[in-house]
Amino acid sequence: LPRFDFFLVWFYFLVSHLVMGVSYYLLLRSFGIENISLLYATGTFALAWLLGIASPLPGGIGIREAVLVFLLSRLGVDLATATQISIITRIWNILGEVVFFALINGFSIVKERWVRTK
Repeated sequence: LPRFDFFLVWFYFLVSHLVMGVSYYLLLRSFGIENISLLYATGTFALAWLLGIASPLPGGIGIREAVLVFLLSRLGVDLATATQISIITRIWNILGEVVFFALINGFSIVKERWVRTK
């Protein structure tokens, strides 16, 4: 992978995770959790993601959710709400990755067709 392409993909990855962290913060706010900062929310989401990736399970399933529930319970969120939040984040995370994949591949296909018609 050429250096420019590597850093471009890395930049897209960082932007994607920044958007996911901010949306996680907004999700927490929508559940009425007011005593959380944007930095703490994105940090807990990133920590749960990293621990999930480090686990041997595919996609860190179960590990990421357990970490999110644990960290939210440290803020005083009840177990049922924390579990709902962790499941919702798993679903929209998967949907976000599918949409991102489809957009990038769609742009790539359009670009290839554009180049071939010239």
